[in-house]
Amino acid sequence: MLHLSPRLWLILVASASSVAMIFLDASILPVSLPTIARQLHLSVSQMHWIINIYFLTNAVFVIAGGRIADIYGKRRIFCIGMSVFALSSVVGGLALSGLELIIARACQGIGASMMAPPATALILDHFPSHFRGRVVGVLVSIGSVFLAIGPFLGGFLTQFVSWRLIFWMNLPIAIGGTILTLYAVPKSERRNESFDFLGFALLFFALGALILSVMQGSAWGWESTRVHILLLMSAFAFFLLKWTKKFAKHPFIDFALLKNKKFAVGLAVIGICQFLLMMTVFWSIAFQAIYHYTPFHSGLLTLISTSPIIVCAPLAGYLSDHYGAYLPVRTGFGLAVVVFAYLSAIIYYNFVTTFTLILPLFLFGCSIPMILTPVATKALSAVQAKNRGLASGMNNTARYFGASISIGILSAVSLFVQRKVFTAKLQTSTATAHIHPRAFFTLPFPSLSPKLESMVQHFMLLAKIKGFFAIHCLGLLLSIIMFCFVCIYFRKPKPHTQR
Repeated sequence: MLHLSPRLWLILVASASSVAMIFLDASILPVSLPTIARQLHLSVSQMHWIINIYFLTNAVFVIAGGRIADIYGKRRIFCIGMSVFALSSVVGGLALSGLELIIARACQGIGASMMAPPATALILDHFPSHFRGRVVGVLVSIGSVFLAIGPFLGGFLTQFVSWRLIFWMNLPIAIGGTILTLYAVPKSERRNESFDFLGFALLFFALGALILSVMQGSAWGWESTRVHILLLMSAFAFFLLKWTKKFAKHPFIDFALLKNKKFAVGLAVIGICQFLLMMTVFWSIAFQAIYHYTPFHSGLLTLISTSPIIVCAPLAGYLSDHYGAYLPVRTGFGLAVVVFAYLSAIIYYNFVTTFTLILPLFLFGCSIPMILTPVATKALSAVQAKNRGLASGMNNTARYFGASISIGILSAVSLFVQRKVFTAKLQTSTATAHIHPRAFFTLPFPSLSPKLESMVQHFMLLAKIKGFFAIHCLGLLLSIIMFCFVCIYFRKPKPHTQR
């Protein structure tokens, strides 16, 4: 039990409210997407953008959020982030179209990136040094709990109340957190430092162009001029970002940190692990769209894959401290190989049931924290103390970018395979050979006779299963590669280095 003054308890509750909303919004929405898509007539691409835009804006703005908080005051930026998050949640709850929902989610990502860095900084600024570790641990635990219950809560609200409540429930939390912050947290001092607006704009453009090209590649065609131009513009923006940082007094990203091999490898592993974690988004959708589970049932299944984080995250930290990072990281990727091999097999042989899903989903939930916790610790420990603030921001950017590019790539692979299989299936029957397959990947769907519609729906279901199978094969391949890599890179520490 923490023996804190009433003011410090209020600061902790205020910080915890932001952490709860950020983690909850990362996992609560995917299970509701099929229902939202039916009510708002969304395309598959719009569904994926609703999730992806949140991670994309977080990836770009999270470093900016920490930097702006240092310059203009942590309390002020924290409260502004709360307000942006709350207002965008109201807009999301009132949305009548996919575009409105995507804009609301983008603003939620901006608000989250303005809340997250100051939330931890407020703890470090106001709590005694001997309490900070435990208090930050409390925040991480709170975040893990809300991340875990998100799918269950989203499924419950969607099926029995309304998906709009997913957004509106943020409003009272944000209002309460803002009031507590204004009451308990003293005004923060400003710093007389500059903000690298050019670096920020270049990073935003580079990541945005890259994600847009990947997300829209299937719709536009991978050989289209628009895709190639976006990829070239993204590469050019990254080049300019590295070149112009020498002219900035306080550069937005310090590429010199990437010369540290341990830190650079850590960021890469974190990004790839987050890539694999985003498979849960596609599970939430496929369980309903392919296997006809209800939102509540789908939420319960996804809960199985998130709940082990609460126990496995501290366990991974303990194993890393006592036996080195090699043990939990190898275990994590080893479990991921087993999970994706198993899931690929049951999807291919059409043996997906609640019973067959429980074990792999649970093991997946154990694998991710076994990787993320020790790798993040190892990466940040390799950086000098004076640079750990910026390094932490780059770590968050790697996580969010991994999530964003994952949704883009998995979406592109799934849709590419679906179109190929669906087109081939239509050609197998003279009754459907004349139908243009692209018409069924846009809205509105063409009207057909009942018999013909039944055939087309069956072909589409088979195509969706193949697309679902394809992304699991990709996950399996990536897990095998990473398992081999960490077996070589993360070596067992020598006896004298162990605790």
